[in-house]
Amino acid sequence: MFTQSKNVYQLLVALLALLMLTAACGGAPAAEEAAPAAPAAAEEAAPAEEAAEEPSAAAEEANSGAEAAGVGEGMVDTSAFAKDGPYTVCFSNASVSNSWRVAMIEHVRYEVEQHPEIETFLETDANDDPAKQISDTEDLLTKGCDVLIISPATQEALTPVAAKAMEMGVPVVTLDRNVSGEENFVSYVTSSNCEMGKQQAEWLVETLGGEGNIVLLSGIAGASPAEERLECAREVFAANPGITELAQEYANWSPVEGKQITENWLLQFEQIDGVWSDSGLQGSGAVEAFVENGLDVPP
Repeated sequence: MFTQSKNVYQLLVALLALLMLTAACGGAPAAEEAAPAAPAAAEEAAPAEEAAEEPSAAAEEANSGAEAAGVGEGMVDTSAFAKDGPYTVCFSNASVSNSWRVAMIEHVRYEVEQHPEIETFLETDANDDPAKQISDTEDLLTKGCDVLIISPATQEALTPVAAKAMEMGVPVVTLDRNVSGEENFVSYVTSSNCEMGKQQAEWLVETLGGEGNIVLLSGIAGASPAEERLECAREVFAANPGITELAQEYANWSPVEGKQITENWLLQFEQIDGVWSDSGLQGSGAVEAFVENGLDVPP
């Protein structure tokens, strides 16, 4: 059969990976806009960038199979990856550096435990270091992965190693954050980051009555959720000329950094009418900054 990738809950990622191997069918979303990578990560990944530019043989075979079956755009025949179990599932994780990511990995582990067909589950934690995650992923690929799950530290830095896995015949599932180029993965498990950023921005504009000075707190520079939410939020703000963006900074989804950045803004700007934060993690730090300075918390 053929299925099309949709936005689903992250706890289903292990089941999705297993189904790709057994049902031999899956879906790939359209390629997303590339987000900028951290400088060090870009240097680390540079030697492999050329390999990421062309579709892998496995991806080409999957796409041609989908075309032959007469399915619509974005559909992928993953029969090239099918094999009998038991399976080794590998997970290259950017980090567990905040409460959301801790909950995410616990959901993944739980789902793995529900499937005796998964004989081995290997996971790594890159501590938000793209260069370390590249190394972690390269090492995982030497350990017989039947499927590789990647939650990239940054989008561009991990694209070449995802392309390498696909070229090796190892299907790649991206979780929460994506790599560039639909030929470099077979499924992307996430919610709509663009819609999140857009709805947050629309609420802020409405609450401010279409006028005011705002500051923007983003997550990690180069991580696809942060870049997508920011891009779509700015589209909303740009359509509302009464909204003035005073500043935007990356708080690495950290309450501590969110508080520090906001404290600096309070010293720098005379009036802040609203704060757009792409998550409640750094947003909670911003609230603390206003409260501890004896100020009313803006929307």
